[in-house]
Amino acid sequence: MGNTRAVTYRRGAVERTTEALELFMQKHPNYLLWFAIGFVALALLYIITGSSGDDAEQPQAPTVASAMALANNEDAIAVMVPEKESPLSRDPSFSQEIAQQKIHVTVQSGDSLGKILGNQGFTAQEIHDIAAGIKKEDGHVTIFPGEVFEFIKDPETGVITEFNTETPAHKTLRVARVEEGFACELADKATETEEMFKTGTINNSLFADASKAGLSDRTIMELAQLFQWEIDFALDIRQGDSFKVIYDDIYMDNKRLRAGPILAAEFVNGSRTLRGYRYEHEDGTVGYYTEDGESLKKAFLKAPVDFARISSRFQLARKHPVLHKIRAHKGVDYAAARGTPIKATGRGRVSFMGWKGGYGRTVIVQHNAQHSTLYAHMNSFAKGLKQGQRVTQGQVIGAIGSTGLATGPHLHYEFRLNGTQVDPLKVKFPNAESLAGSDKQKFLKQIAAHKLALVSGDSSQLAANASHHESNLQ
Repeated sequence: MGNTRAVTYRRGAVERTTEALELFMQKHPNYLLWFAIGFVALALLYIITGSSGDDAEQPQAPTVASAMALANNEDAIAVMVPEKESPLSRDPSFSQEIAQQKIHVTVQSGDSLGKILGNQGFTAQEIHDIAAGIKKEDGHVTIFPGEVFEFIKDPETGVITEFNTETPAHKTLRVARVEEGFACELADKATETEEMFKTGTINNSLFADASKAGLSDRTIMELAQLFQWEIDFALDIRQGDSFKVIYDDIYMDNKRLRAGPILAAEFVNGSRTLRGYRYEHEDGTVGYYTEDGESLKKAFLKAPVDFARISSRFQLARKHPVLHKIRAHKGVDYAAARGTPIKATGRGRVSFMGWKGGYGRTVIVQHNAQHSTLYAHMNSFAKGLKQGQRVTQGQVIGAIGSTGLATGPHLHYEFRLNGTQVDPLKVKFPNAESLAGSDKQKFLKQIAAHKLALVSGDSSQLAANASHHESNLQ
């Protein structure tokens, strides 16, 4: 009812306005002139009031709110209020947020680097170039569930300008668009280290008792490798032997990551006390030395297999287990599980690799003009190993087996001097180069606290070194 009355009222108003205009035009034949004068007057008034000051607000288009009000209510009076600048738009942080849009993507099972980048608009060629750049930086393009990628997008173009992620190896990978393509950077994350001091006594085995003392498998292996030129851990270990180890624990964001390198260690083997200290040279190479700066490393390892049992020693008269005849056994047999790695005891060149009668699969390494070593009954050769190839000390050259004349899996190892077999357990090997000059002075100063702690057995001597300090993952 109200709407009908309003419509009737508006219709009457329109008719009355029309009649008034017709009456005006009849009384004033020159009505066009009057309209022109009125228009000019209004224009002059607008110019005068509109330019009265630089700070005067200019007429602006209706706001969205006023337009909606008109649409919903025909009788509403639309008041055109100029929209004012938002305080946020003048805030520098607001502008920075607009200029940088960040997108976080968590890797799910089944995702690949190509899939992650493809979903963010990278082309196949761009993905190929990025992968090549990562590999060039010694990075890995394999990603793992839970890894988080942070993409930064230009809001104007919608293009990803850069992205970064933390790799499982605790390195930060950053890839950014540049004029010539993409720039890749792989950097170590800052970490902290804390020196740890552990001691133990051998009652059962090195692994069992060192684990009981709190050492990780990695640190136990490192301890064995540290003294491998002096101790055959399959033969020489005795009940009552003891050890002390100083090593780094590595932390990131106050969380322990893993055990770091051994800094100093002592091993008491029977009547012998052996100590070794870590030293990093200016070129980045690392060595372990005695407290006098003599290298622990020798020209040859004591054994070619870690933690293997000696099943047969060097002897000139032994009943052969297969031929059942008395024959000289000119080597040492190490019994271990099939597939156990075999290491070259010294650096040299592979002079023979193949089948050698009763020796079965065999490798011979020529170390110099006088010394060579033989490794027999191998199950397999190391992948990629070739005759004539140079090998380094400790490099895996094959795996234990029972090829040739053998009753079970073991390694037959021979040490030859000028072509003649000698007992490898009795050979005295020369040391590698020792420290001298400024290197030795720096080393002696560096190991002072560690030496005191090992000799006294008092870990409080490490107080000067035990505080957390900035470092990088080794």
